Amino acid sequence: MDARLVAVLVADRATGRFVDKTRDVLRYVQQVDGRVEIVFTGRSEPYKYGPERVRIVAPAERVHLGEGRLVEVDGVIWEKATEVCTFYGPDGAWSRVFYATGQGEAHRSRPAAQVRIITDAASSSRAAGILSYWRDIVSALGADDPLRQVYDSLNFVHPDSALGRFMAGTPIESSELGTPPIYPFRCNLSQRQAVENALTQSISVIEGPPGTGKTETILNLVANIIASGSATVGIVSFGNSAVDNVREKLETLGFGHVVARLGNKELVTEFFDRQHRRNAELKEFVNQTPLEPPFDKLAEVDSRLRRLQAAERERAGVRQEIEAYALELQHFERHVAPDELAQLDRLPLLRRSSDRILDYLAESELEGARRRGLVRRIREYLKYGSLRGLDPSETATVLRLQRAFYDRRIVELSLRLTEWTTS
Repeated sequence: MDARLVAVLVADRATGRFVDKTRDVLRYVQQVDGRVEIVFTGRSEPYKYGPERVRIVAPAERVHLGEGRLVEVDGVIWEKATEVCTFYGPDGAWSRVFYATGQGEAHRSRPAAQVRIITDAASSSRAAGILSYWRDIVSALGADDPLRQVYDSLNFVHPDSALGRFMAGTPIESSELGTPPIYPFRCNLSQRQAVENALTQSISVIEGPPGTGKTETILNLVANIIASGSATVGIVSFGNSAVDNVREKLETLGFGHVVARLGNKELVTEFFDRQHRRNAELKEFVNQTPLEPPFDKLAEVDSRLRRLQAAERERAGVRQEIEAYALELQHFERHVAPDELAQLDRLPLLRRSSDRILDYLAESELEGARRRGLVRRIREYLKYGSLRGLDPSETATVLRLQRAFYDRRIVELSLRLTEWTTS
């Protein structure tokens, strides 16, 4: 029986759902009364089914693969697939995937939602031109350059890959988080945002100098992808040390069973040789895993942690401000001697906030030598207090106010940190 032309669906007695039995059917005969006799492979006697239990349907669509088209089943590309037939049964659409084996052609059926025909991202003229240009550049490299082997084996570019999107000029797409992210490894607010961006954007780039927590961000990404239960993750790098760093940290923290180091034949052999030991480690890990806490409790703790991290980020910003102003004050003191400062200790403005002092310096600079009218003097008195004896055109006065600004600003910022610490 040609599986490309017909699908034999039989309803399961227990669930009532129809199952594709075409692979097991040797032949079938439809009776005039609607019943169907089916002879299964390896059986001689036919099974008789009522019309309510059998559906004979013809594929509604046939797609031949090859020439830049492949099939992806449950997120995995079947490189040896040759054709996909889609048909509609009582329980929805199904796709039958035909593929080559050493014994000939075989086929398997999956719900159509799990099967996708994908087209080579390099098939368009624009993308093909870009790839051809890159190959011309790589061809000029030395024969032992690893890039040559990569480009020689690059015969298909997935349209959803970063490379495919770059060549096609596809914009970055966003999606919603399916479930709240988890953070089993150390993270701050910036790392949280990086993880959420990576989980919701089609392409995400995380960069930063050494020591900023990129490895912890990778570990949290790995945890979220694995926890989803619907995807796997590959970690690649130009150097082995970066990949080994991730693996070693996972092993140190007790999660070594989730990673496989598969860089060459020796590593693959080593991985499978340790399979028995790894299974034992996994069993012990599962037995020691505590019960999952209620979701609302997790959400409450996560919300509190996010608020604390936001506060810590603000504190870090204040500490940076203090350091910056302290550095400016050092430079100021290096170039200005104490005897160059005007004696204004009784001036009310010096006891005002640093912002008030800065406002006065800015306004004095803008007003220059313009005559101060009555309205302006009243406004200044209300804002700055008495300015009697103050001459903003004198360098010594300006320097004294600048020094007061630095002192006040550093004290104000330090008080903010103290209030956070005691609250």
